[in-house]
Amino acid sequence: MTNNNKRIAAIAATGITIVSPIAQTTTVFADEVDDAQTELKKAEEQAKAAEEAKNNAAEEVKKAEDAVKEAENKVSEAETGKTDAETTLKEFTSETNKANAEQDVNKATSKAEETKDTLDSAKTEVDEQQKVVDSKTDSRNEAKADNDAKQDTLDKATDAYDKTKADEAKKEQSKTDAENAKTEAESSKVEADTTLDNAATEKNDATEDANDKQEKFDEAKTEKDNAQTDFDDKKADNDSKKESYDSAKKDYDDTANEKDKVDADLAEATTDKENATTEHDKAQKDKDHAQDVYDAINDDEKKAEIVKDVENAQKDVTDATTDKENADKELADANTTLEESKADANKKAEDLEDAKTNADKMKETLSKLEEVLDGKKTELSEAESVRNEAQGNVSTEQGKVDTAKAEEKDASNAVTNTETIISEKKNLIDTLTGGMEAVKNRVQAAMDKIAQGSAGFFDSLGEAGKKAAQAVRKPNINEDQKTYHNLGEKGDATTLENMKKAIDMIIIGNKYRTEDLDYRKDTYGENRNLNDLKISNEAMAQAQINANLSYTKKEGLHHTMYNDLLNGMRGENLAAGYTNPYTGWVTEEKASAAGRVWTKINPNITEEELKNKFNEIFDEDGEKAYKYYKAVPNDVTGHYNNQIGKYTATGLAYTSNSGDTKISVWAQEYEVNTNTDPSTHVEYDAVEYKKLFDTYYDCVYAELKAANEAYEKAQADLEQAKIDLTNAEKALEEAKENLESKTGNRDEAEAKLEAAKLVLNEKQDAVDNKQAEVNTAKADVETAEQNVSDADALVTEKSDILDKAQNVIKANEANVLVKETALETAKNVLSDKQNILADKQKTLEETNADIATALKNLANAKDNLEKRKNILKDATTRFDDLTTQSGTLAGALSTKKTALDAAEAIFKEASDIFAKAKKRLETANNGFNTASSELETAQARLADATQAYDKAVENKAKADAHLEECTKNLESASTAYTEAVKANADAKATYEDAKVKAEVTASTLADVQAALDHATGDLTTLTAARDKAQADYDSAIKKLAKAQVYLDKFSDDNVANYKKTFEDATLALSDAKTAKEKADDVYSIAVDRKAETENTYNARLADLTSAKKKLSDAIRKKQARLDEAKRQQEIVDALAKGNTTIVVEQTENDTIVTQVKVDNKKKAEETVKDSASTKDSDVQQVTLTPDKKDETPKAEEPVATPEVEETSEKKGGISGIGIAASVAGVGAVGYGAWVLLAKKKAIEEAMKH
Repeated sequence: MTNNNKRIAAIAATGITIVSPIAQTTTVFADEVDDAQTELKKAEEQAKAAEEAKNNAAEEVKKAEDAVKEAENKVSEAETGKTDAETTLKEFTSETNKANAEQDVNKATSKAEETKDTLDSAKTEVDEQQKVVDSKTDSRNEAKADNDAKQDTLDKATDAYDKTKADEAKKEQSKTDAENAKTEAESSKVEADTTLDNAATEKNDATEDANDKQEKFDEAKTEKDNAQTDFDDKKADNDSKKESYDSAKKDYDDTANEKDKVDADLAEATTDKENATTEHDKAQKDKDHAQDVYDAINDDEKKAEIVKDVENAQKDVTDATTDKENADKELADANTTLEESKADANKKAEDLEDAKTNADKMKETLSKLEEVLDGKKTELSEAESVRNEAQGNVSTEQGKVDTAKAEEKDASNAVTNTETIISEKKNLIDTLTGGMEAVKNRVQAAMDKIAQGSAGFFDSLGEAGKKAAQAVRKPNINEDQKTYHNLGEKGDATTLENMKKAIDMIIIGNKYRTEDLDYRKDTYGENRNLNDLKISNEAMAQAQINANLSYTKKEGLHHTMYNDLLNGMRGENLAAGYTNPYTGWVTEEKASAAGRVWTKINPNITEEELKNKFNEIFDEDGEKAYKYYKAVPNDVTGHYNNQIGKYTATGLAYTSNSGDTKISVWAQEYEVNTNTDPSTHVEYDAVEYKKLFDTYYDCVYAELKAANEAYEKAQADLEQAKIDLTNAEKALEEAKENLESKTGNRDEAEAKLEAAKLVLNEKQDAVDNKQAEVNTAKADVETAEQNVSDADALVTEKSDILDKAQNVIKANEANVLVKETALETAKNVLSDKQNILADKQKTLEETNADIATALKNLANAKDNLEKRKNILKDATTRFDDLTTQSGTLAGALSTKKTALDAAEAIFKEASDIFAKAKKRLETANNGFNTASSELETAQARLADATQAYDKAVENKAKADAHLEECTKNLESASTAYTEAVKANADAKATYEDAKVKAEVTASTLADVQAALDHATGDLTTLTAARDKAQADYDSAIKKLAKAQVYLDKFSDDNVANYKKTFEDATLALSDAKTAKEKADDVYSIAVDRKAETENTYNARLADLTSAKKKLSDAIRKKQARLDEAKRQQEIVDALAKGNTTIVVEQTENDTIVTQVKVDNKKKAEETVKDSASTKDSDVQQVTLTPDKKDETPKAEEPVATPEVEETSEKKGGISGIGIAASVAGVGAVGYGAWVLLAKKKAIEEAMKH
């Protein structure tokens, strides 16, 4: 980028003394700030006054607006009062309403008498029923005492039966233990006999084995010796072949090493050759380049161009001389213009003084008018104080009236709201009473659904459950049996609870079929893959009927043979008293079945072997299974066979009330159905059937729960509604009494309010008169303020004009400085052009010297190229020799490799033979070691066998003695068990008798309790009816009182009061409307005043903003000048120390000082004189800085610096020029000139300001 900065001047200064007007100039800026601050303060005061006036006006609008709203509210209240009074008057002057009120009183009287009769009757019924309940309670207590006694007898019999049963079990266990001990003894005897036989056999076998192992040991020793001899021979031959191979290997390696060395030399020679080629090529390029340089410099056209540059430089010197002469003329013209601008500024200053005198007169007038306004405001304030006191009284009385009206309205609303609540509560009671019946029906429906038991579930399955549902509802059984089958009753197999338990048990039973039948193959001779039994509705229904009938006191547990529902092959299992029936049907009987099969397959199986078999098949339950096998009769396995039989479907039922007992019974039906019609017989997956049942079960019980909750809630809601109605009727009477009291309070308060308003109106008129006088005084002040503002504006305008004239002076002074600088620049340019001419002449001389240097460089490059050619030739010869030598060694290496391969093959063959001999020796050694070990083992075995045989003889004798002892123990245990069985049978008979008697008394107690519950329920119903009759009677009495109160309001006295109230309300409405019109007028006036004050306030805000900006500008200008003065202080300090050079440059936008430098001084070559003195000045060499910062400055001709007379401010003087440039803000040009001449004392003074 081109640097457009132009050098303006480089001025040298020494310790010169002048008087500078910098202090005066700085003071001018300080005065501007003070004037701006004064103007701002005035603007702020005017804005504040305008804001207060605006706020006062807004407050007046707010007050007027509140007064309008208050007047509107009073009109609304008066209209409401009139309407209410009119409505009341019409209501109680109507003959129809009066006749209706009389009729209501008559009806209420009849209703009260009617409900009184009903109440008396209900009380009598409650008393009679209470006697019945007392009688039933006595009967219940007697039955309970009898039942407690029978239950105590049953408990004692139960304890005795439990003890004999435990004793029987204990004796049975003792017998079993004795049998087991005998069995174990027998097993031990057999085991001892077997052990003795086995020990004799082992001893003979060990003797034969020891002899055989001795023969094998001898053979192994012979083979070991032969293998050692062969190994020694083969090792010697292998060592010889290895020496031959090692020799051939060394010869080959030596030749390979030699070739590697030659190849390394060849690689080095290759690198040398490549390097030599590179250097040769570089030398060739250097020679070519030197030739090109020489040809380029030794060019006639370039020589001619340099000569032409010299001629052009000579022409530039001539043009620069002309520019300097023109600059001299322009400087003279600028000085003339400066003098003319100063004369114009003096005229503008006189105009400003005239404007200031006029402004002072306007302000004096304003001050007098403001004193008048203050007096009027004081009088207004006093009148307003009196008015405000009256206003306070009105507000106080108005507050009392508002409070009284609000209380009256609240009391009236309370009456209305309470009447509404009473009506709502009555409706609610009627609604709830009607709804109770629906909720009761819902509860009963849910209970009926559950009472249907399994029949309800079968119904839910549609056609698939129809047959089963019909069966459980009306089974085809005899009349006696029908008393045992009670659909849905507690404990019956058809209850949903018992059916749920049965379905869960089916899923447990299926696991016995599919997960616990590892012994099945031994039982049936085949592995059957049994599936889970499915469930049919018919099998479930049949199981439920049979479970209910299968146990009676007379017959005990028995099959009823009821089979109306199942087709095809079927089976049935029954169990009584089991929590899990499969304990008996499967766990016990499968053990029996397994034992029967195993003893059948192996009639000679011992008890010990049988126990082991149980442990093997039944794992940790093996011992328990073995005991079941011993305890269960041989023919009891039918239940187990049914469970694992080839049935497809089943049904299971459970009851705790089977037959005429409280015995719990399980009944399971099995079937292989032959009916293929899915519409009449469906078999369900057991898990899916459980899901269907659980869904139905959860649904019906959830409905019962929801119905009961709804009933309880409806009952509670009804009772609460009755209580609420009673409370509301009582509250209504209290509310009416309160309303009468509040109406009297309101009338009294309104009378006092009217008296206070008359006083207020009188005081308000006085305030209005004083306000008019204040408004007139304010208008006069505002006119005067405007006159002052206009006068101040004129002063400001004249001041601005003077400022502009002074700025013109400053600009002209700056222009003079610029012209002077331009002249100096022209001189510098002339000097530069002269220097350029000298440079061009020097370039011509240097070009001739460069041609001689290039010719010498070309000769050197040619010599170097010849040397590089010789080096390349030597490197190529060495490379070729080493290449040939490497090829010769490669041939020799190939021949020696062939010899090495042959020696290696011979050595490998010998090694293989040697390895075989070594392997034979190792095998022989291993055989010998094995034979030796086996011989030792056989000899040890013989010793152990002999010792075991002796031990077996001893153990057999002990086993014979133990068996005899166990036989005696078994006989004793059998006798004790027989006695315990008899004792347990006797205790059981006693227990059964006590149990039947306890059941009879329990049944009697239940019947008596039921009768008591029924009587208590009737008493509760009758009590509720009595309470309702009491409530109806109380309600009728209250309605009669209410009707009578309403009828009393139609009296002549009351009607006269209603008329008076209506007339007063009409008059109050007229007064309220008149007050509303006055309030509207006041509000309109206040709004206009507010708009006027807002406009004035906005104008004052604009003035304030302008004043703030003017002050900000003045402060900024002052600070900028002070900052620059501080910066120049540093330059002055340098001036005080010695000779200084300052360089000033002119850019496109500004004039700046770019260099300050202290240098050696030298005597000035010329002197400057003025009107006061003439002397030689010390000057220093001035340096012009080039456009680029990194170029070296060149010397310039010294410039003389004049010394100005101390008392001069406007004479010739660079001092005057410097000040003008500073104030005009032209830039650093003026500052640069001023800094060179200003004294330190002047700058310090400026900084203080």
